[in-house]
Amino acid sequence: MQLSEDGQTAKRWSAHDVINVMQHHKEDAAALALPVLDEGIFRLTFAVKGDAVVGVASALSSQDEWDAKAWGLSTVTGCLHYASSPDQDGMPGVEIAPQRQIDDDGEALVHFELDLDELTIRSRMNNDPWRALPVRLPAAVRPWVLFPAGDTAGLVRSEAKLLACEQKELDLHVVRGLRSAVGHLSSADQRRALAWCEDAGFFEVAAIEPADARELVDAIGCRRSQADETLRRLARLRAA
Repeated sequence: MQLSEDGQTAKRWSAHDVINVMQHHKEDAAALALPVLDEGIFRLTFAVKGDAVVGVASALSSQDEWDAKAWGLSTVTGCLHYASSPDQDGMPGVEIAPQRQIDDDGEALVHFELDLDELTIRSRMNNDPWRALPVRLPAAVRPWVLFPAGDTAGLVRSEAKLLACEQKELDLHVVRGLRSAVGHLSSADQRRALAWCEDAGFFEVAAIEPADARELVDAIGCRRSQADETLRRLARLRAA
């Protein structure tokens, strides 16, 4: 995403980038991007120059996209910002990165890891250590950028590129056959299945006896129809 010459809009940069832009805003320029993230663990990486807030905004289907809360790292303050809508830079909270110097035109990489099963988020800038953020995410979010107006606007051209938005694969391969047994379940259910197998000492689903299979399904806590399908799959793998 790159700020236009008049400082009012942002333009598309990459395949992941902006699809909705606040063109009517007189001072700030904000943008939302796809995809909507609603399950699993995701890694986002933004490349940022100048003054910007980068992060995520709520993408619940019951909300108007420009009337949803947003959370992000501001290069102006170095703090986590809490915004009541994506067209505002919000209120600064905890400091999580150094403030950008007024004449610094270097590019910084801002990374986020979102756990949409546990609704948690952590962040880091460049190669700094990961830091958990005091935010409980909604069930669905999307990438967000805001270019705030201010005294430093124009000294360094503000740019933000969404370089990566990738889902982290679960290590289901640790238990042989587990992907075949629970691949139809949600990410959260798959994680509970993997945790149960590791805790119970099973590293091959064919070794899970019927009584243990029922315990596994109970530990997953999925719907009855999904539980029945999981038991059928476990039985087939056991008989193979």
